[in-house]
Amino acid sequence: MCNSQNKTGISFVIGALVGAGASFFLSTKKGKKYVKEAWKKVEPYVDDVRDEIDGARVKGMDAIDDILTSAKDFAEDVEEKVPGNIKKPLKRTFFKGV
Repeated sequence: MCNSQNKTGISFVIGALVGAGASFFLSTKKGKKYVKEAWKKVEPYVDDVRDEIDGARVKGMDAIDDILTSAKDFAEDVEEKVPGNIKKPLKRTFFKGV
């Protein structure tokens, strides 16, 4: 029983600390100054990260297109190889009396 109370107390303390930190950085002049300085240091790297993310997205889309094309080709090959007498609809074959 004490374990649950400890977790609740710890989560409350962590939430209070996060809230106090957020209010410091967002509402005080000194906090806003820290945020601006940090953003000036990080900003040059943001464009590089965005470019890398866009490159990964393009590679992923190309891979998906290749997979879909190969799956479509495989399905067409399988459909051509299936004999004509097997191409009956499954509903009639398996559920005929139902």
